Amino acid sequence: PDIIHEGAGHAPIIANPEYAEYLRRFGEIGCKAISSSRDYEMYEAIRLLSILKEAEATPQEEIKKAEDQVAFLQNNMGELSEMARIRNLHWWTVEYGLIGNLENPKIYGAGLLSSIGESTWCMQDKVKKVAYSLEAANINFDITKPQPQLFVTPTFENLLDVLHQFESNMAMTTG
Repeated sequence: PDIIHEGAGHAPIIANPEYAEYLRRFGEIGCKAISSSRDYEMYEAIRLLSILKEAEATPQEEIKKAEDQVAFLQNNMGELSEMARIRNLHWWTVEYGLIGNLENPKIYGAGLLSSIGESTWCMQDKVKKVAYSLEAANINFDITKPQPQLFVTPTFENLLDVLHQFESNMAMTTG
């Protein structure tokens, strides 16, 4: 699955110069984001849940316990760290991004491109399409479920504009 995700999802779009620049700048800025101990707890909880769901014959009570822990952490993260906020931007663009207009968006996010089920799901009317802005940094996601809303950027240049807005509010910039 990861080879398909990388090959069908990430690789084709990297040839677009504006998108490639977005990824480059994203990496430069992302490596300077401050994280919290809660970020690490959430990472470990989601990792465990993924392992349990993929393993054959995992008792349902173990999965339920792991799901409850993820839900608890999701509801008790406190103020989002810079790392959590930039992680959200990554999710809503690089993995689950749409481009164009709200009425007729096109898929560019690798998570959508590499999954027939996800790409079909995301184009349904019940999936809310929201104009991409800095607000996306504050919107968490659940990787274990289809997304109830997705963000639509009008252009790849807009991704860079939002990223610059994010950077201007980071501790490395504001002190």
